[in-house]
Amino acid sequence: MQDDKKLGTLSAGEVRSLRRLSDDEKIRDIFRYKFWDVEEAASYLVGFYDINSLNDNNDEFIMLDGRSLKDPDDSGEIEEIWGRYRRLLRVWKKSGLKGRHRPATYIKLGFRDRDLCDIFWLGDVVQQRLLGSETERILPIAAGVVDGVPKVSESADLPEVKKEISHSQRQVLLKMIRGLIAVSYGKTDVPRGFKEEIKKDLERKGFSFAPGTFYKHLNAALEIEVPSVGGGEKSDEGESR
Repeated sequence: MQDDKKLGTLSAGEVRSLRRLSDDEKIRDIFRYKFWDVEEAASYLVGFYDINSLNDNNDEFIMLDGRSLKDPDDSGEIEEIWGRYRRLLRVWKKSGLKGRHRPATYIKLGFRDRDLCDIFWLGDVVQQRLLGSETERILPIAAGVVDGVPKVSESADLPEVKKEISHSQRQVLLKMIRGLIAVSYGKTDVPRGFKEEIKKDLERKGFSFAPGTFYKHLNAALEIEVPSVGGGEKSDEGESR
């Protein structure tokens, strides 16, 4: 094993035996998926690949390093890993995380919740570029791993979980759109065909929008009244002299 691949483990706050990603191509393929769902991601981040039922009472857990953990012989380790998996899902659920996201996004979250995760496979994944173009997003994190201890800021969070803008922020954006329309077209009213003219002009510049979304926001912007600026000079208080 090469020293530059010894990134160690992140589980339970201490370094365990160094392990590498399995050579099994089916296991490696998960890093080529464009998206992981929440349950898949939690499983991969604690080291699980798949679960096989052996009989009515016992299961076999296939790990990302190729190991096989079986009930009842490995029940202690299985319960410890399974417990972290459940906790990780609960944390994400309470954080509003749902749906599908890119593997790199989940890997960043794995460092944020590193006491629950076991990302021993990161070195192999980065060096072999199994994440394709996503590798560039992970390189800064991988480079910060020294002796099994990740050095990343708490800002490595989930960018895909977005918050809705506030009503006041939306109104500011709509006023800006309305003002730009007035400046660009020199019109304060909305003549027939004016909306289609704006849409075609934007398309000529390479901007395209879904019709429903475009007209929804354009109509909201055009409802804003353009203030009159021809009523004389105004004082600092905004009153006409």
